[in-house]
Amino acid sequence: MCVSSSAKCHPRHFCPMVVVSCTPKGACRLAELNSTVSKLELATFSIIPYHARPSKSVPVTVALV
Repeated sequence: MCVSSSAKCHPRHFCPMVVVSCTPKGACRLAELNSTVSKLELATFSIIPYHARPSKSVPVTVALV
């Protein structure tokens, strides 16, 4: 995240989004999960990547009561 206090570094989107396209200069166009494409282009440094967990389940060996 940015260290400066400028308004362009504050978080604006709180829902998961998909990167639709990126320009060579580093701006990305995003879309929501319901396929609504945003009209704004966001800087690449302001996008926080989401890494999904593996689908393996963790076995429970001890129950805490």
